[in-house]
Amino acid sequence: MDMWKFYDITHREHVVCNPASEEKLARLVALLRLPTGAQVVDIACGKGEFLIRLAKGGNVPK
Repeated sequence: MDMWKFYDITHREHVVCNPASEEKLARLVALLRLPTGAQVVDIACGKGEFLIRLAKGGNVPK
């Protein structure tokens, strides 16, 4: 079986490839209160949604 094909099928519609909901992700971004210029690393970030929201200040439209 092609692992990446399986991954694409199971995660195609997921914005966040994590068991956390989008609401919990938004809350986490808000709680971090990172200063301007802060650097963040997200290991195994899936589609990078967490980093995208951090870079945009949490204001990512659905």
